[in-house]
Amino acid sequence: MVCLLDLPFEILSSLPLYIRNIEDFTEAASACSVLYYTFSSVSLNCILRLAAASAPTFVQPHPHFLIAATARQVSDWALGNAENTERLRRAFQGGVEALFELCIEKAGLSLQDIRRLHLARFSTINPLADKIDKMAGVRWYETENFWEGGVSEAVTIYTESGRAAFQIIIYGELFASSMQAYLEPDKNLPKFDLDVRLDYIKYCIPDWVCKSYPGMEVLPVGPYAGDRKQLPGDQIALQHLLTCRRWNKLWRSVT
Repeated sequence: MVCLLDLPFEILSSLPLYIRNIEDFTEAASACSVLYYTFSSVSLNCILRLAAASAPTFVQPHPHFLIAATARQVSDWALGNAENTERLRRAFQGGVEALFELCIEKAGLSLQDIRRLHLARFSTINPLADKIDKMAGVRWYETENFWEGGVSEAVTIYTESGRAAFQIIIYGELFASSMQAYLEPDKNLPKFDLDVRLDYIKYCIPDWVCKSYPGMEVLPVGPYAGDRKQLPGDQIALQHLLTCRRWNKLWRSVT
């Protein structure tokens, strides 16, 4: 009687294409040495797609977590030529959902990458989100006598601290090469122009207030399409965060 493990390597190695999500993949790979060896050859893009299939349960916040994990790869790809750069810009204009789709198409992750990212969540990302919450989030508003001098920069904003942390991280991953080009102009390194960088801010950090500011006007696409309602105020929230005294004091302590 023929069993699953008697199938040729080529067939066994194609099984991950039909597995539901990353949890099922790791369970199957750990079932026996044959599947462990066979699944070790799976493409990085397949692993990324399996991780995406586990969202939002497995990777939160979704889709920001996986965008942050793959944004550097997509950035390097987009800097390859003008056509790729324009493709990235169109993805920005579609909002985080369209950017996520581009990341799924062009990038990949290994299981080691996923483990490293989950360790980073506890060592770096969660502490950053906690700091943001204390500076501009729910815990900030819980400060005693908030409106009567309890904080030095009281203002009405809403900040989802986890999302804000990832918005900052994604910007850094997307445009690290552009910053490097700015710091080392003699090397003529490839970089994104201001309009591309602004499109990330305008469409992937949407804001119902800022969408009509001079220089920040938007097209009726992505998060600003006609049928989209109740936009967040994420740009206002980040502007407050990145200019507040507590944030600047935090970074002075590590420089």
